[in-house]
Amino acid sequence: VLQLDWIPHGDVREIVARRFELQNKGEWTGAAAFLTQLENAQARTLVSQALAEDRPLNEPEKILKGYLGKQGVVEFLRDKSIERRAAILNQEMAHPNLTEAQQRELLEKKSNLMAEKKQPIGRVS
Repeated sequence: VLQLDWIPHGDVREIVARRFELQNKGEWTGAAAFLTQLENAQARTLVSQALAEDRPLNEPEKILKGYLGKQGVVEFLRDKSIERRAAILNQEMAHPNLTEAQQRELLEKKSNLMAEKKQPIGRVS
């Protein structure tokens, strides 16, 4: 299942969050109405550009979930999020004044992240 914090771009994260919110409340009425509900001008521009692009998505579920060994968008976003968090841990581990206990804690966190990356993605809803 997609976690919003996996989406690094703030405006895109806002768009997806709002779309999910409307869907979950049963208030989704379509893209045109959605545009009028977005307060952020940059978010409206991104949605407008996406709608104007005449590129239909064939088999969107496969694009999200992946298929035949190909990574889907949700897994890609998850993995990139984990990689960003691991990079931050690497920077923290490079600090020369870390105690041995702090180093072990950071290594354990990084190990947990790498284990998380190996897990299958949950059901896309």
